[in-house]
Amino acid sequence: MADFKQLSRSVKGLTVLITGAASGMGRATARVFAAEGANVAVTDYVAEDAGKVAREIAVGGGSAEAWRLDVANPDDIAAVVGDVASHFEGLDIVEHGAPAFHPEYAYMGYSPIPSGKSGGVSIPKGSGAPSISVGE
Repeated sequence: MADFKQLSRSVKGLTVLITGAASGMGRATARVFAAEGANVAVTDYVAEDAGKVAREIAVGGGSAEAWRLDVANPDDIAAVVGDVASHFEGLDIVEHGAPAFHPEYAYMGYSPIPSGKSGGVSIPKGSGAPSISVGE
């Protein structure tokens, strides 16, 4: 049997950006990463709700900060990714929990993904994070 390096599965000390982290699965994911020792960038379209989750994590002894992020806005994505990477001195993991949002559907109470798209976040090159492209 060949020798191999045992890899750590720990996220302790890593920085994780989570979209849609103000509620539901995004919130639960943020709390799990924080409980495992990660620095958590709690992002959501609703800044106040993202702040509430970040405060919950901090009260529990975790490391978290909140940012408002519209995942449908490339400028927002570039700015927030850069801010997160600067604040936590790096960005290791992006967990996408937010649906792509289209204002034309807001009156219906849901935000469907347009035909032919899988949704997702594109992390621009030069943003301080590894190049990641999802949903194009």
